Amino acid sequence: MSDQPPATPPGSYVPPRVSGPRPSTHLAWAILTTLFCCWPFGVVAIVKAAQVDGLWARGQYDAARKASHAAKWWAICAVPAAIVVVAVLIVTKSY
Repeated sequence: MSDQPPATPPGSYVPPRVSGPRPSTHLAWAILTTLFCCWPFGVVAIVKAAQVDGLWARGQYDAARKASHAAKWWAICAVPAAIVVVAVLIVTKSY
């Protein structure tokens, strides 16, 4: 027996193998950070989150994973940015 996969007929399409599940879009988190935290970072997170499904459907699995990671990163960064902005506003109002 051979350990090689069976040969495909010429001209037939073989889809690439996907390693792992489809990455999360983090869209809900991106929307919430846009509404309640730092909207510029949240908008970038929404854009990145919107790219995930399209990239995955086109077979660009690594790009989809990177977009998912970027959406999560921007959403996470929106929270401390909002805290800093609020802290600066509080400090400047007290003087």
